[in-house]
Amino acid sequence: AVQIETPFFRPRNEMCVPSHQEGAPPTRFLGVTRVIGPFGSESRTGKQYSGNFGVEFPLFDVDKEPLLPQSATVKGRTVLIRHDLTEDVAGKLFAFMYRLLYGAKAVERCLQRTNALSEQATFTQDTLRAFGTTKDF
Repeated sequence: AVQIETPFFRPRNEMCVPSHQEGAPPTRFLGVTRVIGPFGSESRTGKQYSGNFGVEFPLFDVDKEPLLPQSATVKGRTVLIRHDLTEDVAGKLFAFMYRLLYGAKAVERCLQRTNALSEQATFTQDTLRAFGTTKDF
């Protein structure tokens, strides 16, 4: 079930993308994209973010399993499944689709790489930081 999946955290080096680059700022999870639309808050770049997130379709390679989950593209553009979700739900849905394509063992290996407590914040800490809490546990 999608509700029990654990999203793949985006590596910290991808989170530190300069704001002058084209497109929406990165999200906390791999396989999730921020939706740019006509409504919502305006960022420093002048783009409007709708507050919704899209879930990307996982790249499937029958010959090998990727080290980190990647998203499928068509002519350089990411393939979105839905674009009307919250960030957490989109992350869980991406992890669920990845599990369907590669299996449970592949998901566990990717979670160890992306969500390792030694390299990433715990889910609770990350969520608290997302809401502006600076207290570390």
